[in-house]
Amino acid sequence: MRANTGLSSRAFLPAGVESGGIRTLDPALKRRVLYQLSYGLATLDFTILSAAPPAWSLPPSDGCGGYSDRRRINRDFGVGRHLAAVKATRGDGGLETEHLVFLDVAFSNSCNFRCRSCGPDLSSAWQAELLLFKDAGRQRKFPTGSGLTPEAFQLQMEPFLPNVAMIRFLGGEPLLEKSTYSFLEYLIERRMTHIPLYFQTNFSVMSCQGRDAMELWNRFERVCVAASLDGMGPRGEYLRKGQDWDETLRNRQWMFQKCPRASFRLTPTLHLMNSLHIPDFHREWIERGYVDKDDPEGFILQTLRAPACYSAQALPERLKRQVVEKYRSHLAWLLQGHGEAAAHQYRRAITFIEARDRSAELEAFRRMTIALDLLRGERFEETFPELSELISRRPSPDTRN
Repeated sequence: MRANTGLSSRAFLPAGVESGGIRTLDPALKRRVLYQLSYGLATLDFTILSAAPPAWSLPPSDGCGGYSDRRRINRDFGVGRHLAAVKATRGDGGLETEHLVFLDVAFSNSCNFRCRSCGPDLSSAWQAELLLFKDAGRQRKFPTGSGLTPEAFQLQMEPFLPNVAMIRFLGGEPLLEKSTYSFLEYLIERRMTHIPLYFQTNFSVMSCQGRDAMELWNRFERVCVAASLDGMGPRGEYLRKGQDWDETLRNRQWMFQKCPRASFRLTPTLHLMNSLHIPDFHREWIERGYVDKDDPEGFILQTLRAPACYSAQALPERLKRQVVEKYRSHLAWLLQGHGEAAAHQYRRAITFIEARDRSAELEAFRRMTIALDLLRGERFEETFPELSELISRRPSPDTRN
């Protein structure tokens, strides 16, 4: 069962949470859980999701086969001791005792990047930039965090930790958060280093206020670092504004030296802008040894769903054919012993791209791209000449207002 309690802590539970499952949580967090449940973001049957609530639907990655959070969670947590909690779930969705299995932690939306595929809800840097637009979100309040101190958060989580089978750190950027490091130190002090850790990170920072992430990771038995990188060089820096590509490469090399036991996962987001570039990026990192080609989850190609104008499905038909041809060529290379484990990611991407025509969104893409380019002093067609036809009419600087 999944419940999303917002930026302060998100929890995946294998059974009901309405009463017993969250009774010790702070009231504000509890209200967020119940609010999300009311919108159908959870199902009482943790192991069989065929009868999902009406408001719940499979993500495109599920519909196309291959990797998805739902499949992974069912695989990792739908067996063993957690099934007993499912069977003990009451009719009202509650449990007599807490049994949290999978903990998502996002302390705030604090982030040093303004990624094109992101927005102000998940990036404080984006939030500040949005206010520079004339009509965009001036009256809107965006979440920044729970207000809980690290100590208060740890106290809230303490009853749940004995059953937790994984903790995933999200953001914002989790490695910018001093609360992340405090929680890791708390787990070490409590001798809970057996709990697997997962970090979804933009891979730009590895320390905070004198505390080194890699040194702390070395104290845990299993750590997975999932790097949200959408491209390499100038393309990567354009798509994830704030990125220093040389710094990204240094961090990858440093991780080999300082934290070799931690696993590394490359998790780009596939969208219109990087659709032709992804295979080149993937191949170079395989050839450099930066991605384990034999790890079935070493490369996870996530498909962007919103905004629709950024979806790879919005490509015009000619460019779609070019993308599909390039993916099939890359597939053939992977299947020659260069990373068969990742092949299904490209099959899934081809299915997704061909599943729907959203080319009507291209004008919205053009307007949004030009607006951000003017604000950031960039030019899409110079960074992505292979897609320059998508920005066919660009106003001169004196007409931007």
